[in-house]
Amino acid sequence: MSPFQQAIACNAEGRLEPAEALCRAQLALDPAHRDARHLLALVLCRQGRYAEGAALLEALLADDPDNPRLLLALGDARHEAGDPVAAAAAFARLAALCPTDPAIPNRLGVSLLAAGRGAAAVEAFRRTLALAPGHVQAWFNLGTALQAEDDPAAAIEAFRHAVTLAPDHAEAWLNLGGALLGLERESEALASFDRALALRPDWLEAATNRGVALERLGRLEEAAAVQESLARRHPDRPEPLANLGTALHRLGRIEPALAATRAAAALAPDDAAIAANLALLQNWAGDDAAAAAGFVRALALAPDHPSIHYNYAQLLLRRGDFAAGWAEYEWRWRGAVPGLSARCLPMPRWRGEKLAGRTLLVHAEQGLGDTLHFVRFLPRLAAIAGGRVVLEAQAPLLPLLRALPGLDAVIAAGEPLPACDCHLPLLSLPDALGLTRPEQLGMGAPYLAPPPERLAAWRNRLPPGRRIGLVWAGNPRHKTDHLRSLDPALLLERLGPALPAVPLSLQKEGAVPPGMIPLGPDLTDFGDTAAVLAGLDLLISVDTAIVHLAGALGRPAWLLLPFHPDWRWQRNRADCLWYPSLRLFRQPAPGDWAGALDQVAAALAR
Repeated sequence: MSPFQQAIACNAEGRLEPAEALCRAQLALDPAHRDARHLLALVLCRQGRYAEGAALLEALLADDPDNPRLLLALGDARHEAGDPVAAAAAFARLAALCPTDPAIPNRLGVSLLAAGRGAAAVEAFRRTLALAPGHVQAWFNLGTALQAEDDPAAAIEAFRHAVTLAPDHAEAWLNLGGALLGLERESEALASFDRALALRPDWLEAATNRGVALERLGRLEEAAAVQESLARRHPDRPEPLANLGTALHRLGRIEPALAATRAAAALAPDDAAIAANLALLQNWAGDDAAAAAGFVRALALAPDHPSIHYNYAQLLLRRGDFAAGWAEYEWRWRGAVPGLSARCLPMPRWRGEKLAGRTLLVHAEQGLGDTLHFVRFLPRLAAIAGGRVVLEAQAPLLPLLRALPGLDAVIAAGEPLPACDCHLPLLSLPDALGLTRPEQLGMGAPYLAPPPERLAAWRNRLPPGRRIGLVWAGNPRHKTDHLRSLDPALLLERLGPALPAVPLSLQKEGAVPPGMIPLGPDLTDFGDTAAVLAGLDLLISVDTAIVHLAGALGRPAWLLLPFHPDWRWQRNRADCLWYPSLRLFRQPAPGDWAGALDQVAAALAR
């Protein structure tokens, strides 16, 4: 038996070192023995020596460039050697030679995807599926490529094909859940992760993602319990600790969240997302210096990460560094804020130049409170830029905004746009106008007024005596509403004796406790709300749009703030940069509404 024949037998038995030696012995006897060279290349690849094997295969292809077996082996070798570009070139040549073999474009797609050519990979996988619609792995690979191309809806469709054809494909269930999370379809994502875990019960990635889905659903205690259990079982892995930190953060348990995130950062010191989360928590804990250094470090690791820039912007704005803060805040348009995307408008963005007779469209972009806060800059815009200014804003605000000086038109969001020459998002105004000093930002209040006809309508509807209005909850769909809103029973318990006999509820949503006059259901829009505020002696409210309205009207309002409030309320001050008529009352510790309310009760009693 020749050395080559013995090598074949050794290779078949998995005895690779003797197989290699026998191939080399055969080539020493016969250097031109192509089958021995081919087998040696395959044996080297089976040993993980892919670069050596690929070099032998390329030498063989020089004499036989259209050999399908050699091209297939070369593509596999180059891919495993970490050279997906060369692998894709080999598979592309092979696909041209074997156009009806569905396995080849599937292999080509895998290498193209690894080479960062996602669109070409999608095309290759679709070619496989045109030849073999039941090719499960091609459906899975197509979904993966579509995710890489930021098309989660199409990825979901591909993964659903994969799990329909192969219900036990655990990876497809996992990736389906990830794509569903990307579209904020958390309940479906949770079900997908549960299916993956039913197939592979100890799968860390599926279990941590299940915890993330629970957290996104607002089931925070469950999410924290899942991640804490995983962190105990996998003490060397940063993912459960990082996700535990996120869940605890949303629960308002800042110190435990810090501890978990610090532990995750120690395990993954070069993970930009974990470094940024640690900086965010340090910010929430009030350690702004550590937070600033943490964001800078995170951006050094991931210079183009939108969420890191956005969170850093809020820290800078909270600290009063408005020049840098406004610039960083522009990263909100690059995917940093869920549900917020740049408007696709035919006109260019305004960059601060003189309008010279042209028309500028300024469009509201976020919440009602943000619009009320930032319209203060519109009169200054009109004075500086000249030209015509059109404001597009939320319909409930129009009765108030139409009287704002400097505007040529005010339209409701969704209405047809007039002819405009340029546009600007509303919250980009201070940056475009170069407003960076506190005295520039707090100017102009009051700058709104109730519609006169609404004042007349509400004049006789309010009770006589001291009138105090109460608002205890914001929009329940806001991500951190559970931290900024409070129980009305606690509000009444702590403020009780200091309130009028019958306080007024301006709460729009939720049940109103007995003993209050519920005005909320009769407030049809912000024109009505402004008229009511004009008749109050005081508004006491959590951080929601009505506080901005009170400030914009110049009406007295006391604002109840969580321990870590929104950036615009800054830190450690009882007055307000933006609204002189506001007074701020802060939680003395995370979650301590009783302490904040006791401060309000003492102030009411004076």
